[in-house]
Amino acid sequence: FISCKNLSEEGKQTRDLALAEEVYNTLTDEGLNVIFSNISLKKLGTAAYKTAIDEALDSASILVAVATSREVF
Repeated sequence: FISCKNLSEEGKQTRDLALAEEVYNTLTDEGLNVIFSNISLKKLGTAAYKTAIDEALDSASILVAVATSREVF
């Protein structure tokens, strides 16, 4: 499961998101099963989205948090 801050206070895509996408692409290219909400869960509605994230977190062996600053955490 990959987590990051998606948008800045100005509503722009963060560097964290770009880096998280790179991590996702690298891991999936290696054949790993990776959940990254921006890619994996886009098709779900709001209610299903929260449930899917909860289930993914419960089943994940590893959580990768991508952050380029302390303020994000």
